[in-house]
Parts: sequence; structure tokens; C-alpha cells
Amino acid sequence: MWNIIRDRLKEYIDTNYGNWDLTIALRYLPIVEDIRRSYQQGENILEVGSEIQGITPYLKMQVTGVDLDFDLTKKNQYLTPVKGSALDLPFKDSSFDYVLSVDMLEHIPEAKRKKAVEEMVRVTRKKIYLSFPCGLVAEKADISLHKYYLEKRGEAYPFLKEHVELGLPDCHQVYEWLSSIKGNDLRVFGNTSLWLWVMLLKFGLSGEKFKSSLYRRLLLLLPILKYFNFGSTYRKLFILKKSR
Repeated sequence: MWNIIRDRLKEYIDTNYGNWDLTIALRYLPIVEDIRRSYQQGENILEVGSEIQGITPYLKMQVTGVDLDFDLTKKNQYLTPVKGSALDLPFKDSSFDYVLSVDMLEHIPEAKRKKAVEEMVRVTRKKIYLSFPCGLVAEKADISLHKYYLEKRGEAYPFLKEHVELGLPDCHQVYEWLSSIKGNDLRVFGNTSLWLWVMLLKFGLSGEKFKSSLYRRLLLLLPILKYFNFGSTYRKLFILKKSR
């Protein structure tokens, strides 16, 4: 009986969630929902730091993705890859209606982060979505998870290693950068309660069969977990609506 239930659950998850990843979905879904509410036919979308997937598993629309490199062995009909730097985006001013960047800013050295934000503002016509981990509690969580992965796997997890080495962005500083742009509407939201983020990462990074399987099955709770953005959160989502 258990084998039948397990197989049915796997089939349901694979059918309804495909190549979704739980913690990645939690980052993108608030942006997906906001774009869907305001999107009009013919508008275009840019993701900075997308690699080959980015937002597209969660938003089935055509997206231009900018990154330093792409894994082109993975095919993605929804993303047009453009090699380039967040510090010098290869587009004219106001080229895109929507520009988003998710968990990218913390991988840029601190002294260059303002330039990356300015470039995203420059190429945006309508709305910017800038999401990144920040704050002391998030830094402590990253250090803890970095040590956890080292103990479990015997090597560093590259993304967490960069978080620890470069330090996380200062959300108050980013707020100052964006709020200094006159005539625009800026909103800030917490994303993913810290305790939930740490728990899910420990499941996903454990390398243990049971925990990895549980991590995948927790996608079934995504319609509920996406609302767990209370208390101390791991990241902030900045939404800047530009005046026309």
C-alpha cells in the first residue's frame, strides 16, 4: 500500500511541478504573481543573473536572461540567453517593461553592488523586482548552513561560500539607493521565514535519501508555504514601480 501511495505522490508532483525546486519557487512566486497581475500583451521581461532557467519554470512567458555564462546543454524555450555583466547591461535605456534579479546581488562584490542596481534601473521601463538575502540573522544562517554542508559533504557549497566570503547586501543601503529616485513607488516585502528557509536547506543539501525525498514532497505544501513570510525573513523583495 505504501509503495502505491508513494508512486502516486511522485507522479502527482512530477506532473504538476515538473522541474520546480521548492526553495527556488519560494523566491520567485511573489514576483510571478505580481507580474501576472499587471502584465499586458506585448510587454517584455529581463532577468539579470538568470542562468538558463531563472524564473521560467514558474512563469511560462518569454524572458531575456543575462548572465556571465549559460549551460546551453539545457534547452529552455522560454529564455533567450544574452551573455553580459550586471555591471554593464548590453541594452538601451528603458528597454524592458519588467526587470528582475533574484539572489544575484550578494554574489557581486560590495563595492560594485550599487552599479548593478543602477544598471537595472536604467534599462527598466515599468517595474523592477530586486530580491536578495540580507540582515544579520540571514548572515548567521548562511554561516551555519555553510558549516552544515561542509560537515555533510566534506566540501564547500559554492553559493553559500560566496555569501560568507562577500557578505550579504545591506538592505537599508539598497533602500536608500532606490528611494532616492524621485517620483517612483517603492515597496519592500519579507520573503521566506528564516526558520523555514534553514529547515528546507538542511533537507535539500543533506545528501541523505530520506531528507532529499521529503524536500521534494514538500512541494505539495507550496500553496501554503508561499505565505510563510512572517517574523524574521531570509531575504527582502524590493519592488520599484517607475513613473512614466
